[in-house]
Amino acid sequence: VSHDGKRAMFGARGEIFTVPAKHGNTRNITSTPNANEKHSMFSPNGQWIAYVSDVSGEDELYFQKVNSTDAPTRLTSDGDRYKYQTLWSPDSKKLAWSDKSARVFWIDVATKNKTLIVQGRRGDIRDYSWSPDSKRIATRKWDQRNVRLMHLLETKNPAPIIHSYRYGLPGDSVIPRFDLYVFDVTARALRYAYFTARGREAGRDPYFRFLYRARLDGSAIELLTPENGATTESPVA
Repeated sequence: VSHDGKRAMFGARGEIFTVPAKHGNTRNITSTPNANEKHSMFSPNGQWIAYVSDVSGEDELYFQKVNSTDAPTRLTSDGDRYKYQTLWSPDSKKLAWSDKSARVFWIDVATKNKTLIVQGRRGDIRDYSWSPDSKRIATRKWDQRNVRLMHLLETKNPAPIIHSYRYGLPGDSVIPRFDLYVFDVTARALRYAYFTARGREAGRDPYFRFLYRARLDGSAIELLTPENGATTESPVA
């Protein structure tokens, strides 16, 4: 969906189209019957469209001006692997994507400088997200023990800094904890902290994480998701 909510973008039969929210024309953005375009995304500032195309014979990353007849700009030239979803940074200056070799990259669209973030050992990596300030990317991969690792990349020049956080296993000397806290703003006062945890109650499946809330003084901890299932959280505006 475009930044103003007026148009939506989707792929069909190897082409990329945009359609209006209410009335107007359907636009074929790519018009390349001899190629397959996919994984398209509007930039947050509404000026650009990024997508993956095999018009060169291999999957490469392209971007172009919205509503422009100019030829798209090719950002990559190493299409030896199938590429997955593109992801714009909030400032519309960088793009991230992953490929079939369990690698995650980001690229500066102005300079075309590309950085490899992580190289996984197996499986596809489809989870990557930009920080609101466009300076960090969070992603994960599997290590040699089939345990997920979380990576946080700081896109600093000249050398990006990668922090790795390992999920612990029984027998490890140090067991790290990862909990996401979300504050509920009600009547202009912070009332609750929400968090996920596992193994707080006897008899519950330790494989799953459950959602709780507690008052900010630590009292009245309440289980909100008693059913078995993997619980995740997302911030909302």
